[in-house]
Amino acid sequence: MGNNNGNSAGNCTKEAGQQTDLKTFRVRVVEHLSWDSYDEKKKCFLPGHEKNKPVANREFKIKMPDGSIIPKTTDEEGMIELTGREETDIFEVIFETSSEESKEKHHIFYNRCTPVDKDSNNTTITKADLMCGGWHHLSILRFTVIIDSHMHIMSSRCSPLKWVQNISSLTKHMKRETIEGLATAGGYLIEVLNVLIPITWFFKLPFTKTPARKLSDQGKKSTRESADDFIKEQKKTYEKYFKGEKLYSGLSRLFMPAVVMTMDMEYAHIDGYYGLKIYNPLYETKDAEFISGMETGIKKDKVDGYDDLKIYKALYKYEDNKRQLRPIAYWFPVHGKWVAITELVNAYPYETMVPNYVPVTTQQFEEIADRDESRYVKVPSKEPSARPIDLREFEQGLGRNRLPPGSSGNPVEKENEPFLIGSYFDAGENKTVAVQVQAAPVLASEQEVSVYEQWERQLLYTELATLKHPLKLLPMFHYDPRRWQTYGVSGNAYPFSQVRGDNALYLGFKMYTAQGYKPLDSRLPIMEDFYARCCRDRIPILNHCTPKGASTYEKREYPNFYHLNDSEADKKKQKEAAANKCDAEDYFDEHYVSPNAWKKLLDATVGFNNEKAGLCEMVPLKDLYLCLAHFGGPSEKGLKWNKQIIDMILEEAVPQQPAEDGKKPPKAYKYPNLYTDISSSFADEGFRDHFTTIIAKAGNERLRERILFGTDWYMTFSYNPLTNSKNFRQYCEAAKECLDKIDRSLWPRFTQVNPYNFYRLDKEIGRIAKNIIKRRDDEDVRKFLKRLETEDEEEIRREAAYLQIANEDYLNLRETINLWKP
Repeated sequence: MGNNNGNSAGNCTKEAGQQTDLKTFRVRVVEHLSWDSYDEKKKCFLPGHEKNKPVANREFKIKMPDGSIIPKTTDEEGMIELTGREETDIFEVIFETSSEESKEKHHIFYNRCTPVDKDSNNTTITKADLMCGGWHHLSILRFTVIIDSHMHIMSSRCSPLKWVQNISSLTKHMKRETIEGLATAGGYLIEVLNVLIPITWFFKLPFTKTPARKLSDQGKKSTRESADDFIKEQKKTYEKYFKGEKLYSGLSRLFMPAVVMTMDMEYAHIDGYYGLKIYNPLYETKDAEFISGMETGIKKDKVDGYDDLKIYKALYKYEDNKRQLRPIAYWFPVHGKWVAITELVNAYPYETMVPNYVPVTTQQFEEIADRDESRYVKVPSKEPSARPIDLREFEQGLGRNRLPPGSSGNPVEKENEPFLIGSYFDAGENKTVAVQVQAAPVLASEQEVSVYEQWERQLLYTELATLKHPLKLLPMFHYDPRRWQTYGVSGNAYPFSQVRGDNALYLGFKMYTAQGYKPLDSRLPIMEDFYARCCRDRIPILNHCTPKGASTYEKREYPNFYHLNDSEADKKKQKEAAANKCDAEDYFDEHYVSPNAWKKLLDATVGFNNEKAGLCEMVPLKDLYLCLAHFGGPSEKGLKWNKQIIDMILEEAVPQQPAEDGKKPPKAYKYPNLYTDISSSFADEGFRDHFTTIIAKAGNERLRERILFGTDWYMTFSYNPLTNSKNFRQYCEAAKECLDKIDRSLWPRFTQVNPYNFYRLDKEIGRIAKNIIKRRDDEDVRKFLKRLETEDEEEIRREAAYLQIANEDYLNLRETINLWKP
């Protein structure tokens, strides 16, 4: 953008139909970017246009020809006029930000160019050399977007019961309804006590609905229902809070997109490495036949059961019809060695052990269950948990080699033990290998059939919510490499089609290594291809990075687990690392979740097979767009991780050689696209105090450019669910109040500028808008949502055009003028 410091000959404009009075000094002030100035023909907005919405009641100071300064306020038309002047008079317009406003809230443009006369405190902008007569046109660039960069709508019932039971030692063998009931009952008890005894005075507990009950009640809802609840909560927060805030008051439009984190939790255990899901559905025979006959669009050497993608596609056809494609039972594997015994073992009060072959259809399950009434018990074993098998030999003996019921007495080991068939991708052999896994299949409780929300169903509901609320929900596709690793490297094709394909609705990838895999895991060779493509195509990845959260329930078993892809060197390193750690959970956190584990990834260079160019490219991952979410969190270990994240963000690249003219090159950082967010962590008052200290510390200025605002809604209810959790509005208020006390420029940075830079929203929002319109016209989608009217489609295109340009001038300002000093 150019600069303009000329006189009236080049600096005044005249609107059509307006007469020029050479003895009147006029200034008209409008929004720089206005919802009211959409060019229907060009399909774009016009920054700085004189017909943009007037900025009324805005104070300026006018420096008069005699040197005196007078205050003036714009009228309802955004006008300031001084009459009865001399034709040769020259004026200055001075804009000052008030103590209630962000230093960076207003940037003044004169005829769409930026005045550069700013004071050293970055609070005053002056436009000089304005002559009497004509129409001087000023536009004010304001923040118009609040992006919640990290939130959830998925039902808590997307979590398999085995993970829910791992919340505490008290819930190990409870039914889901019992666990949910305890939270609800506890919430009611606190509410009753609050009425009877004013314990809120001492414990600061709420008189209203307790967070524990809010979390339980919200989590019981489906993903579709939760999405609708969030939109209502968001609207309420706008009307009762943001609309009245000085930063956003009087705007022609305020956009509040939310980035939705999907959660694939079906492989969050050790045997996920071998492609075994925690929850595996059993379908009626007719459904299984229907599923097996569907096309998936991906060729795959799959060895275990039905194809998940077929279920996902079938849901679009049958979810809301009379025929609903729903499982009639679930089974899950229990890791370890099991032997048959003659007496019934009540190890799992609410589950039934299944024989050594788990069928796909209900009919096969019933046939086998009638044939064998053996039960099993887990025994210690030092044997490898999996070994390769010849699948053809196994299939030839399938169903013929059953364990006969034993005689009464002590447990007796049988010749055959229960096992499951899994698979993994062998990078050396470049093929999928079938394995026999030491694990016993368990039939889940009947309640889970009606309660559990499969990953495929969560995807369906998330996409429908995205289509129902266009550009208000921007989902991230959860990438768990264990789901796709048995496809080989081609398994990455489907996830990437969801973030960059012709029908793609997803903004980028969500990852959650705490569910049981390393950031760069040699056991999952397809990850190298995944990261290389993300780096090459600048696709953002957001990963959970706090010791708290939804970790795998088997994390204590990881130090002693060895995989068939492990080399001898890998095994040696793991044994040495495990020996140096006194606690298995510390070992897991350090190697699978911590910022240090991600630093190893960013320091790596991986190979990428570029089929178009016919060669293998080596891709350094230091440029990866990566957000380590939650900024470590408020726990003792989390605060150590917080320091690690800061060090990574501030780490400088190897110094470049000085230029030939001897000038020092600009400072460069080792990980230029590394970010973090404050989602859920800001619900904790202690963490907000800690944040205030570190953000104000000298030398930490770059942090301000690398932090995203996020609420983690509705997970904020789980942060100390008695005294410390926040709903959406409370979280926004607490975060903005904290940031404003430090520096009023932080809130708009964290909610608009930084999220645009990380998610590249200006580049991707057009694709998402186009695909929303396209998908709403799909025959299957119209079973759920009505076809968009022409005016609805135009509204989506118009909103996308606005979001594309909303942050553009802030980027241009930063590149041309140093307006971004804290």
